[in-house]
Amino acid sequence: MGARSVGSVFCCLLGLIATVLPSATASATACISGQHNMVFPPCTFDGGILSLDSATSSEFGQGLGHHTLVFFSGPDITVEADVAGGFPPYNSNDLGTGTTTGSITLTISSTVPGLLIDDIGFALIDPVTTGTGSISFSLGPLTGNQNSPPLELVFPTPLSSITGTLSVTLSSGVNGDATLTGGMISISLVPEPGSLALVGAAFMGLGAIRRRASRAICRPHLQHERR
Repeated sequence: MGARSVGSVFCCLLGLIATVLPSATASATACISGQHNMVFPPCTFDGGILSLDSATSSEFGQGLGHHTLVFFSGPDITVEADVAGGFPPYNSNDLGTGTTTGSITLTISSTVPGLLIDDIGFALIDPVTTGTGSISFSLGPLTGNQNSPPLELVFPTPLSSITGTLSVTLSSGVNGDATLTGGMISISLVPEPGSLALVGAAFMGLGAIRRRASRAICRPHLQHERR
């Protein structure tokens, strides 16, 4: 196997890798972290691999002075009250009724051919309950409470685009309280089965070339020793 054949395999690998990387000329605007009313979908995050196509929300306590912030970090989106800025966390008595509910519906897409969304996760940030207070939350058909681990909704078949609703309810109960700083949404991507098979085949081919080259180098030495 000559140098030209080795080079052609490397070119093949580079071509496959290029299919799973975002285009440097993508025209979509990157999502900018900041106050929630300054995030304008559609925008991209996670280095342009994911797109936040739309987002509609019903805020906790109708946004009573919490100054909700949104942060984009890798494949994660964090929505939380601006506690560091001196504002209180979300509270079950924000409306004076002992129950406060917030929800957000998102549409998120993969921008890269060959990469699909495998699952979406949701975790509470700093949930605190006292007395009869409680926190319930849901992600699609999954439900949890203040004692539950993060929810992870895995799709039987990975998708290029998903729409999901996250809901959280804070309740004080008969005599208690519930507070929450916010929540984190996370997205996991997997290669499309066809793309994964092509990449695997290319790497197997490269491995075979290396083994043959190694034998070719070692064979003259072995023949010399036999003489």
